Amino acid sequence: MPANGVVAEVTASWLHPFKVRQTTVVGTKGTAVADLISREIVFYPIGEGYNAHDLAAAMYNLNFIERRVPEVPDRTVEPLRLELQEFIAAVSGERKPAVTAEDACEVLEIALQASKQVLQGGRK
Repeated sequence: MPANGVVAEVTASWLHPFKVRQTTVVGTKGTAVADLISREIVFYPIGEGYNAHDLAAAMYNLNFIERRVPEVPDRTVEPLRLELQEFIAAVSGERKPAVTAEDACEVLEIALQASKQVLQGGRK
């Protein structure tokens, strides 16, 4: 585990049979699950007697956890459509790309380093 205690896991698949756009953040006070398709964020706080290590087990017995759903602003535009519109505008010369080639190289370097660490069992 890193010195700062932060661990991240990213899963991406083009082969998944369903359209899934979900982000899950687990913290010391509970878990937040954001569904980017339904535009719903659900927060599962850790109940009395639970700690961060018990959270995974507690998630399967929701009777012990309060469920809170905050309001999320309505987004009627599909993110992929926005990406494609930006790409077309950049390629046609209508405007500069929102993401530069340098940005892409930096992201690629981060992904390669992450992949390397996974292959080495999390060691640098």
